Amino acid sequence: MKVQSIVVYLIIFFIAAPSFMAGHRQEPPEVWQAFAQRLESGAFIRVRLKTGGDVKGYFIPSSGDTFRVLPKTRIAVPIRDFQFSDIKSIDRQHEGWAPGWKVLTGVAVGVGTAFLLLLAYAATD
Repeated sequence: MKVQSIVVYLIIFFIAAPSFMAGHRQEPPEVWQAFAQRLESGAFIRVRLKTGGDVKGYFIPSSGDTFRVLPKTRIAVPIRDFQFSDIKSIDRQHEGWAPGWKVLTGVAVGVGTAFLLLLAYAATD
């Protein structure tokens, strides 16, 4: 029984190790600079920093070694500049609700309406 357990643990380790190591890979700054050159002005993006923070906002084109973002916040804030060497990842985002959330909201409204109608019908009897 003990040898079988060791073999199972080793198999799990060798299956999980490559995906665990792939998550810690860092892209060089040149990759993010090339990505920024292909972005259109005003694209909605999410920038993750190597320090652990992240910023969602709109891309502002610039030249040089800085990446400019106008953060999307409730209260207006100034444009933020980031060095490409400080960026962990840049992801394109979609503004607004995802289609799944829209469907889920529609279903919830329908179920709620049906429940209220059923409740009103039961109250009239």
